[in-house]
Amino acid sequence: MSEPHALGPLDILLVEDNPGDARLIQEYLAEAASDLYLRHAESLAEGLDTLEGGGADVVLLDLGLPDSQGLDGCDQVRAAAPSVPVVVLTGLDDAAIGVQDYLVKGQVDGELLVRAMRYAVERKQAGEAREKLIAELDAFAHTVAHDIKSPLNLIVMLATMLGDDPDAVPGKRQEEHLQTIANVALKIGNIVDELLLLASVRSQADLKTGPVDMAPIVSSAKQRIAPLIEERQAEIVQPAVWPTALSYGPWIEEVWVNYLSNAVKYGGDPPRVELGAVTQPDGWVLFSVTDNGPGLTAEEQARLFAPFTRLDRVSAEGEGLGLSIVRRIMERLGGQAGVRSPGALGLGCTFYFVLPGIDPLEEPLASDTKVLDEA
Repeated sequence: MSEPHALGPLDILLVEDNPGDARLIQEYLAEAASDLYLRHAESLAEGLDTLEGGGADVVLLDLGLPDSQGLDGCDQVRAAAPSVPVVVLTGLDDAAIGVQDYLVKGQVDGELLVRAMRYAVERKQAGEAREKLIAELDAFAHTVAHDIKSPLNLIVMLATMLGDDPDAVPGKRQEEHLQTIANVALKIGNIVDELLLLASVRSQADLKTGPVDMAPIVSSAKQRIAPLIEERQAEIVQPAVWPTALSYGPWIEEVWVNYLSNAVKYGGDPPRVELGAVTQPDGWVLFSVTDNGPGLTAEEQARLFAPFTRLDRVSAEGEGLGLSIVRRIMERLGGQAGVRSPGALGLGCTFYFVLPGIDPLEEPLASDTKVLDEA
């Protein structure tokens, strides 16, 4: 007998009216695998009732049932459970036109188990992936709703205050309120940009990577957060020479923007941010951003890169999407992302990502992000 499958018992529904055929199939499947939950229906009507009661991972369907006409039975099963694969059991080699798969009854042997389990496993995997996506979308919706609603409420409050009685607000305060409205609107715009980036990371199919020079990409990332760097009077230290990595420039720039902005926001006072790049013995390159901030506990580190998870003590200024996007980008690029912190407050954090390295003598170097955009 086989070992139980990692996805758990596979639920197989056999719809077969011939007692002899049904017994042989049941005995064979029971002997061949221990991780099957096999149910038997003697008619199409009974099979449809069974599907309505709890579904199945795969249906083995006899085409010669007394209460169905050939492929009509298959159509009814598909109408009742569109996502359930159907393997037809028939006595004719050419009777399976238009069905998912078929087996000739006289040839039911090891192939029956192979096909049944293949379809059942595929359905279970699709179901688990769907459930995971739904859970992520729920968390995503909650995060986005919070991050957009809060600044919108502030805009409405200030705009209402200015609109109801502008003379009651001193001129200087009016200017401050208008500047706050503009800043908050920019923040909402940044959230929308992140959503669009996340969508592109999830949907872009034909992704072409190549050797990337990190120097201009890091420079561009620093320029994008220049006002924050100036406001916080942050010191940023970086290597004189960067190793070459295999990547996709526009997405990696977003990783640097996220890491750098977090390091500046949540670093010390003033922030000191050190960038690093080390080629490891296996040829992969580890890029890092180390801050002098309060650091993270072990529990916080474990939660940080989970989909759409935010830490309460650092979420006041963050959009909550950035590290989830970094995680997605690294998954698409075949790299890794993570965080290291001693676990004691006051000792800072190191956020890192790892990409495959490239020998600069072997490959032409992409000099800037525009070249990568065209790739």
